Amino acid sequence: PQDYSLLKKMGFGLERVVDFGKFVGFISVYMLALLKWFFTWTHNWGLAIILLSLMVKLLLWFPTHNSYKHMSQMGSKMKEIQPKLEAIKKKYANDRQKQQQETMLIYQQAGINPMGGCLPLFLQTPVFIALYSTLMHSIELRGASFLWLHDLSLRDPIFVLPLLMGGTMLLQQRVSGQMSTQAAGQQKFMMWFLPIFLGFMSFQWASGLLVYRVVTNLLSMVQQRVVNREIAK
Repeated sequence: PQDYSLLKKMGFGLERVVDFGKFVGFISVYMLALLKWFFTWTHNWGLAIILLSLMVKLLLWFPTHNSYKHMSQMGSKMKEIQPKLEAIKKKYANDRQKQQQETMLIYQQAGINPMGGCLPLFLQTPVFIALYSTLMHSIELRGASFLWLHDLSLRDPIFVLPLLMGGTMLLQQRVSGQMSTQAAGQQKFMMWFLPIFLGFMSFQWASGLLVYRVVTNLLSMVQQRVVNREIAK
């Protein structure tokens, strides 16, 4: 078994056979150490994953909070300028370059920066990838039971977690207000397609990974509620 701690104690760099990835591997090592530390307190790997999800969410709370707030504000402004954008599409239907220029001018006048909320998300991406890698490759989860799950390293036998993950992704978009925006057909299609597609793909994912994903989605909805109240005030 590729037990990272055991292989490292043996020396010779044998711990490198545990493939956490080239770019986020060093983060995964710390994530695994945290997971093991939580296990010493809970004596259950499922609870350890939930605590790890909570800790990561708290660490990334402020950048995520700012990103959610920016996206919510941009969504409100997009609703306001939607009639102007539709008018530009009709006026310059045969001139795509002019259409783009006028659209960017309206964005500038309305104070809209489509990429403004993306930087915090980019900063979070390595952490999320490292978590996925940790939960997918941790031998500690093999044979570990949690609730109805008999092995957190295997897929959910009754497929409850994949359905929960897809459902919570859709609910998260609803809470954020993305479902109610006057988005273009292709954009609306992606809002529905991505949760359904990932939910379908997750039928083969390790159930430990899905426990993390579902808990993170639920925490994200709570955070979005907090953002919505701040904006309403």
